[in-house]
Amino acid sequence: MTSQEMLNEFSSLPQEAQRQVMSFIAFLRSNYTPTESSVQIVDATYPAPKFYGCIDDETFLRHPQGEQSEREPIL
Repeated sequence: MTSQEMLNEFSSLPQEAQRQVMSFIAFLRSNYTPTESSVQIVDATYPAPKFYGCIDDETFLRHPQGEQSEREPIL
């Protein structure tokens, strides 16, 4: 859908619906616009981890899982 088509659709809505759309747009802007403090710079030279899903929290308790079969190593 092009910008003009979206504008036409918006214009064809009742006044209350247009108000709701504008309110939703304001909500999206406030929640999804990155601020200077939230932008993170990623150093490309930092080695990528070879594991995923690690939880570094001493309050996290994982129940015993039993023996697991051996897996292929991650490359």
